[in-house]
Amino acid sequence: AAHQAGKEAAREPGSAAETLLSLVRKPEEAQQGTTSETRSVVPVLPIDNYGQLTAADIIERLPDLSAQELGLVRAYESDHEARAELLGAIDKRLAES
Repeated sequence: AAHQAGKEAAREPGSAAETLLSLVRKPEEAQQGTTSETRSVVPVLPIDNYGQLTAADIIERLPDLSAQELGLVRAYESDHEARAELLGAIDKRLAES
């Protein structure tokens, strides 16, 4: 009976058994487990202290940025503060480049 119970537990491991098995599995097998991994994406903006700057401060720094960097700043600004004056200035710089 104990042998049969052990075989059944091996086929359908509970959370404690799953945790132990994840420690001894190969990395590719461990990824198939029930544990989910949370990842965060943190944007790296080309303007230092962006969150503390006014729109005017940021606009002064736009000429130093490449088209790619302007696009990154525009996407971030659009998703966060969405300051019309700043978005317009970025669009103008992008049109010029």
